[in-house]
Amino acid sequence: MGIAYTEAQISHLEFIQSIISRMAANSANAKNLCMTIVAALLALYAGQNSKAYLLVSLVPIILFWLTDAMYLRLERGYRSLYDSCRAQSSEQLDFSLSPSFVARETVLYVAFTWSVFWFYLIIFGLVMIVACIG
Repeated sequence: MGIAYTEAQISHLEFIQSIISRMAANSANAKNLCMTIVAALLALYAGQNSKAYLLVSLVPIILFWLTDAMYLRLERGYRSLYDSCRAQSSEQLDFSLSPSFVARETVLYVAFTWSVFWFYLIIFGLVMIVACIG
């Protein structure tokens, strides 16, 4: 027999789900913005043939890589909170919105997971290929 949820519990779970969706959207926006900025810097490099644009393009790659990892870490924390709230009865639930983090999942740990690392490694690799060719 499952847990019978109250209206307040359902609203709380929906609120957490909206936070999870927002974190996922922010992560996707970080990837899109990174690609746009790096593409613009590569276009400037192609037009002016200055290696400075290639070096500058590494800065947004690193910054957005860490930002994306932060959003993914937050998303995972809120998923964990969602799961723990879902399993609690109405008497146990404190309606907290503090994400539950796994101790080992620092931003740097998440930055090297497959869903984040490979995307930014490919962009970094493309900039390096352009640097070697140009």
